[in-house]
Amino acid sequence: MLRKLMKYEFRATSRTFLPLYGAFLLAALLLAVFDQMHQTWGNSLPWLDAAALVTGIAYGILFIAVMVMTAVVAFQRFYRNLFTDEGYLTHTLPVKTHTHVTAKLLVSVVWCIASIAVFFLSVLVLSIFNLQPAAYGEIFADLVKWIPESNWESWAFLLEIFLLVLLYLVCGILFVYMAIAAGNIAGRHKVALGIGVFIGAGIILQLVYLLGITVGVRSTFDLWKDIPDYTFPSWPLHGFLLGNIVFFLFFSAVFYILTSWILKRKLNLA
Repeated sequence: MLRKLMKYEFRATSRTFLPLYGAFLLAALLLAVFDQMHQTWGNSLPWLDAAALVTGIAYGILFIAVMVMTAVVAFQRFYRNLFTDEGYLTHTLPVKTHTHVTAKLLVSVVWCIASIAVFFLSVLVLSIFNLQPAAYGEIFADLVKWIPESNWESWAFLLEIFLLVLLYLVCGILFVYMAIAAGNIAGRHKVALGIGVFIGAGIILQLVYLLGITVGVRSTFDLWKDIPDYTFPSWPLHGFLLGNIVFFLFFSAVFYILTSWILKRKLNLA
């Protein structure tokens, strides 16, 4: 049933994202083409500068639109499908509540990753015509050079960073899901309660995170004292990344369980 829910969710959301991605990449391509035309013909085409300016503005606006819509669609569909009048139909399906949460989460994560990939693809299009900032070109060149020269520890770092970014994304989405679900427990002032839960839980999360860092640094202080000034071992960085992975994994599970429990036990569609 999870597969069917995700299929329906992808079908509904792709109507928004695919045209937006297409327009964004088209704007990047046109911007690159207009720049090449300007380099070739200079000022002989008076409309070229205006076209390049308009395309550049469109590229910037579409970049913002892609990032904003990625978040808006993810949270809007979660709220609309589960907590509005559509929820009466959604919750009559022979599906467990946590399956609904899982389907929404996985589809949201995929679209977030797709939005990031489309952005880097647009940068790649611009880089072909030397339009991207120099730093982007250097990053691509360094990455191509790094891959054949990397060792197992480098790949371990890369895997840890990937897991951390993925869990950070998952935890952030589930955190908003939990706030939306908690806000809908109330009969009135649902939005106010949801915002209050979001702010309050966010403050608690930050305090716990800072406490964890403080405890981690204090517990390894004696080991740090024995490290020569001219060396920097890899274990502190591994420890920091793994500690963050555990932190976001734990709170992802907490937010997932809370959201599923509210949907199952405290659902209020009134």
